[in-house]
Amino acid sequence: MADADDRCPFLVPVMADRLWMYPMPAYCRRPGARVKVPAPETFLRTCASPRHVRCPGYLASAGRDPSPDA
Repeated sequence: MADADDRCPFLVPVMADRLWMYPMPAYCRRPGARVKVPAPETFLRTCASPRHVRCPGYLASAGRDPSPDA
């Protein structure tokens, strides 16, 4: 995974990966939202990189409008 500063702050490390259908290093847990398990490609491309700042869920939890016009 990327450095802690590059990853989304809402990622929670998975301690027992046998609980999932496919092994994942982390899941997404935003305040006031349901738990989300991103697809492996999404995890690598977005969640574990600086690109997480463009994620609609991240923007919504950060109090910013996730629409592309904003």
